[in-house]
Amino acid sequence: MLKATNFLIFFLTISSCSKNEIAPVSTPSNTNQSAVKFILKVEAGTGGKVDISEGTFDKGTEVVIRAIPNNYFNFSGWNNGKSENPLKLLMDKDISLKAEFGKQDLNFVFNYSEFTEPQLPLSTEGLGYLKINNLAYLIMPFADLKNTKSDFLRIFQFDEKNNKLTDKTKTTFNSISEVGFPKSPLFMEDFNKDGYTDIFLVDHGQENRLINGRWEGGYLIMYYGSANGFVKQNFPGITDKKLFYHHADVGDYDNDGDLDIISQRWSSATERVASDNTVSILKNNQGKFEIINLEKPLDSVGSVLFTNLDDDPYLEVLCATYRNDQGSLWSWDPMANTTNVVNSKMGPYEIHDIIEISNAKGKRILLFPEDYQGTKTPILSTTDNGKSISNASDMFDFQGRDMIVKDFNGDGLEDVFTYYGNDGEWTSSSYGPLTKSIYLNTGNNTFTNPIEVKDIFSKDFTNYVGKLFYPLEPTPEGFKFLRFEEFWPSPFPKLAEIVILKFK
Repeated sequence: MLKATNFLIFFLTISSCSKNEIAPVSTPSNTNQSAVKFILKVEAGTGGKVDISEGTFDKGTEVVIRAIPNNYFNFSGWNNGKSENPLKLLMDKDISLKAEFGKQDLNFVFNYSEFTEPQLPLSTEGLGYLKINNLAYLIMPFADLKNTKSDFLRIFQFDEKNNKLTDKTKTTFNSISEVGFPKSPLFMEDFNKDGYTDIFLVDHGQENRLINGRWEGGYLIMYYGSANGFVKQNFPGITDKKLFYHHADVGDYDNDGDLDIISQRWSSATERVASDNTVSILKNNQGKFEIINLEKPLDSVGSVLFTNLDDDPYLEVLCATYRNDQGSLWSWDPMANTTNVVNSKMGPYEIHDIIEISNAKGKRILLFPEDYQGTKTPILSTTDNGKSISNASDMFDFQGRDMIVKDFNGDGLEDVFTYYGNDGEWTSSSYGPLTKSIYLNTGNNTFTNPIEVKDIFSKDFTNYVGKLFYPLEPTPEGFKFLRFEEFWPSPFPKLAEIVILKFK
């Protein structure tokens, strides 16, 4: 009875409340949290990209965004002041962000600490760039044609982390060669087919004193590459002959799979060669070289080229004279051991270099005479293996020493770069615009200068006049060059800059 009375009192109390007074109760919210969404927009500044550009996300979602710099750029931060990368965001509002990028520092300081600093200036002939086990190296000869001092063939490693070119000569070469004065390009090939790049350099020797009417001369220098550096090679009758060398070329003349070398050679103060001026084949047999001398050259020799002059599958040697009277082109077929005059009226030219360019309309051979006095000596051209020779109307003003042949604009055609932009027609402080040193292959046996040259940072080099450029390698962004600076007051470079150039 007591329990029923208590229940009745409780019921009457509730029933007596005013109809305007509602008892507090817990009810679910009318807002569905998962239905609230926010917008994210992410923009990339010049020099990179982002992995998320935009999206709509539920409230409370954690989103991770990443800034991805292009090659030669660095991520510098977000425009909200944050520098984390990747960056975590909590989506509790609409967010708009921009990733900002800055130019990578591409200035490299030369570190000569492993050696004493060079006593002689950098010689533009004989420069080389190569990679060993993904490490990049620059080979640099320091030499002077008229000096009595000698320096060494040096090698510098690119240290991209610290922006240095560090002298590694003593630790990379097992035996270091002195260089009097390099001639011809530095050839970088795998001569012994072991998977490592080898190097071959012609040392012309210095012209500072005559002995019995002849210069002292220099040596041919050969190094074989390995996993641990370069090992100097000695081949009797080849690398131990101190002669007066001028030019060389590389090719497999006998189609045995081994790269051979053709070497021009003059007699020196201590060594004699046939007719005092001849050519020799350095025949490669599985990494071992032997010499085949031409005992009866038809004429003098300034420069040489491996090329195919007839219908057989073997290469011949094309020789250009080095004379200031009526010169000639003549050939040597080492397989048949025969010689032949190709053109007896080449003209009064001391030929310094010969190159061959292949394109859609066959091949074209270009001959570059010396031009020390600024006489506007023409570049010579032939498309019929030297039978007829003309002045090159699309190439002018021999500005270089040895020519560098590479595809500079990525169109699959061989272009030409004359890397040292000065000759006797200009004062010593003038180098000429960079565009005049680049000859782009049109594909129909002609060349044209680029109308525009810019780097990946949009800096305009079209009319740039500066110091020495040296081509390194192609990249997806453009062709990588090294631009040397700060020669003065030292005779050797202190600073160089990586420049990625695009040619149009």
